[in-house]
Amino acid sequence: MISNAWNADLLKKDLTVQQIKNEFTARVYEENIRICLESDDINYFNQCQSQLMDLYKHNISSENRCVLDSYG
Repeated sequence: MISNAWNADLLKKDLTVQQIKNEFTARVYEENIRICLESDDINYFNQCQSQLMDLYKHNISSENRCVLDSYG
């Protein structure tokens, strides 16, 4: 069985390659951050957080923004 972490990472990479930047993209990055926190993967967390903050700067966010802003 394919893990949710693996699926989330593939989706994130696909959105990046296609240069899709919208609310769905923000939610994918947020999900990747959640997975990183659960698995103590600080390096990948930092990568995802950096991209997510860039989306937030361009007024692309989701309902979880206030929670994830606290990590910034």
